[in-house]
Amino acid sequence: MLNQTLPKVLAGFIVLAISIALIRTGVRKEQQTPELQSPLPISARPEGLPLNNPPTIKVAEAFHMVDSDLVVGVVTPTGARAYPWWIMTKHQIVNDTWEGLPVIVTHCPVSSGTAAFVAQLEDMQTETTLSFRQCGNASGTFEMCDDQTLSRWHPQRGIALEGRLSGYFLPRLFTVVVDWSTWKRTYPQSEVILSSRTTVSAPQLEAQASQLGHPDWPPSYRPPGEEDRRLEPHGLVLGILPDPDHSEIALDLRRLQPELQIITWQDSSVILVPLGGRLVRAFWLGDLSAENWQWDEKTLTLKRGEQQWNLLGDPLNGQAPLKVAESYLTEWFSWVSSWPDTMIYPQPTEGK
Repeated sequence: MLNQTLPKVLAGFIVLAISIALIRTGVRKEQQTPELQSPLPISARPEGLPLNNPPTIKVAEAFHMVDSDLVVGVVTPTGARAYPWWIMTKHQIVNDTWEGLPVIVTHCPVSSGTAAFVAQLEDMQTETTLSFRQCGNASGTFEMCDDQTLSRWHPQRGIALEGRLSGYFLPRLFTVVVDWSTWKRTYPQSEVILSSRTTVSAPQLEAQASQLGHPDWPPSYRPPGEEDRRLEPHGLVLGILPDPDHSEIALDLRRLQPELQIITWQDSSVILVPLGGRLVRAFWLGDLSAENWQWDEKTLTLKRGEQQWNLLGDPLNGQAPLKVAESYLTEWFSWVSSWPDTMIYPQPTEGK
């Protein structure tokens, strides 16, 4: 009898062990699978967790927005989409999809840093789509991790700082921070994230009307060493990122002239197109002359003689494209924590 029972018991243990192994494998796979296919409604999404493919609505139908609302606007050659500041303050990260294109939008409520990227690594041997969530604080902002490799990323620079993908960059998208009234005039055919204002707290709604960021920041956000007081810590800057041909520079938005201007430093020239508020577009001039440039506000085109370009730097009548100066909006204390040797334009007044 015992000889007949023992094989059945052993077989049962084997089946149980295999089942447990399959369950564990399934859990690991589930943890590494992007949540993009089954987003929770915004109203059910806890604060601090990223949004995944949130619902959108056309600008003309967006009755949940008011003219004074700030939005993080993202522009691509195929369209534009606005992410309300009060939604981004609550969730900080949006994993989105535009007509099959994976997009990540980030916002740090402490440093006011905003950016958007294509959530895909084109320079790897196989196309890799990533989704992200917060995973801690860094000097000047928070850190985020991708679900696929758990590498740690800077949310505004778009570079992997640690992990299997260390050193990889995400392709940057054009972003602006502007009030809702300006956005809907500039991009009337665009979409906006849909949510009820009752899903966010009153302080989150009020923060955008008084001061971006926080009057103080947690110790974990502070840059190492002494604070750089060339600018006020919470002063807004548009940081232009370095590339092989140019060094970084911080544009002091409080002192930037509200008209088209060209600045030159280290044998490089950049043309600044201020569009009102915090909406500034920058292009490297390269070999082009710094004379006879004009900005047409009605058509949103940059002109030089018969040559014309749109806000993405694309030529409208056959000439070479303009090279976009990659940049992102943030506060001074956060920018200088990544770029301590940065130059500032306009130059700070003496005593600052």
